Amino acid sequence: MTIANQAKNITGMRFGKALVVKPVRIPNKQLMWKCKCDCGAEFNSLSRPFLIGKRTGCPTCGRKKYHDFWSGVDKKTKKLCWPWKRAISNQGYGTLSLNRKPFGAHRMAWILTNGPIPEGMFVCHHCDNPPCCNPSHLFIGTHSDNMADRQSKRRYLTRFNGHRMAKLVGKKYYEFKKRILAGERPCAISSQFLITHSTAYRIAKKISTK
Repeated sequence: MTIANQAKNITGMRFGKALVVKPVRIPNKQLMWKCKCDCGAEFNSLSRPFLIGKRTGCPTCGRKKYHDFWSGVDKKTKKLCWPWKRAISNQGYGTLSLNRKPFGAHRMAWILTNGPIPEGMFVCHHCDNPPCCNPSHLFIGTHSDNMADRQSKRRYLTRFNGHRMAKLVGKKYYEFKKRILAGERPCAISSQFLITHSTAYRIAKKISTK
């Protein structure tokens, strides 16, 4: 494609979180540029907003800029977990809305700290704590790496910790686990989680053998 009526060819240039991929001609409109944002979104833009510094990402990131992302993280010392304080998925992971779709808070923490997640790769936890957003606790791995890590830590869905028939799911399960590991007795806290004493003891036994 011949690039006309443009002061500068910006193909391949990066502006903040946005990478300019190629020029696109949209009928009855000025020449635009196909771009890809570090968040994964693809969008078209004129070159001028980039060149004058008014655009550094996709429209969604441009509006939010995620300036408040870290305010949703309970930051502690570098060695400790930084749990996500907002919405938690049924699997126990922190979650936020990106392009009107759920997006893992730990994945956003990685992107904001280290840049884009390589295509086909996963963001995994060294700490085995799904709500944790501490970048030093995260690592990039393949699907096989993620499954092997989960299997080695025995962190898979059972009827006690995330299966659709589970008695405790997501945030409730991890709160129960935290209190059991802190030394509380299952029968003493079972009523707070709306489960029977026997169920609480079975779940606690599973936790203590991991």
